[in-house]
Amino acid sequence: MDADDNYTIDCTEEEFFELTERLLENDENNCARYIGYDLQDRREGNRDVSEEPLFYDVDDTLFEIPTVAKLIALHDNYEVHVHEAEEVTAEEIQEERDFIDACMDTKVMEIARQFMIEKRLISNDLMSFKRFLHKMWFALYPRSRRVLGSCAFEHVFMGELKEGKVNGFHNWIFFLLNERKSSVNYYGFNYCLSFRGKGAVAKTIFAWDGKVKPCSSIFIGLSPELELILYTMCVLMKPNDTCTVSLAGKTVDIQTHVFTNRGKKYLGSAYPDL
Repeated sequence: MDADDNYTIDCTEEEFFELTERLLENDENNCARYIGYDLQDRREGNRDVSEEPLFYDVDDTLFEIPTVAKLIALHDNYEVHVHEAEEVTAEEIQEERDFIDACMDTKVMEIARQFMIEKRLISNDLMSFKRFLHKMWFALYPRSRRVLGSCAFEHVFMGELKEGKVNGFHNWIFFLLNERKSSVNYYGFNYCLSFRGKGAVAKTIFAWDGKVKPCSSIFIGLSPELELILYTMCVLMKPNDTCTVSLAGKTVDIQTHVFTNRGKKYLGSAYPDL
């Protein structure tokens, strides 16, 4: 993203809702059929009111889905504390590109890309779009002490620690894997919308390595590519604002945060805002 980026789009709400519904319908790698989830009790302050994990009865076939496998391969590439500088290797850069390539090789991304081309939001050049996605999601920037210790992907699809607090952490796959390692303790939920057998979105409370995240909304069961493109389109269309999508007849607001550092524009965060 560049500081002078000024994306505009001639798109009605009805058109955009039709698109996001079509994306869910064509989510070939939708993961909802491979998992069970139990919301249990609604939150009571910051108390743990749910005895069981959020996820259960997970079919490990889930981890063989190409975009899921490429997503998980990125999980060991980052320092969790934002004040610790990231040292990115050539192998890690290739893993980032492999993830984007796997996402691009899906019906979801092709439908979204064609829509964005028709609306003149992006050019028809596939490689330039891949480079754009890589820059948006993996460019390093500082969140603390001018240290290049963060990127949008780590913040949204994983999680970070800043001054002892959990930041980001909006992806259900990262949540599930950390529950398996007993690094995440699910406390309960505020609100949930179901997508008719294709997943859900929930506002949760949990602890990660003993540090409580009192409010974190996550999609559940959507493919990595569907989450990636929903967030990408919303930040392009409505940066630093809420962008409403429609999934299985349910409307969901997606909040994006963009900031400028040393003349360059970066994606700070994107997440469902329930």
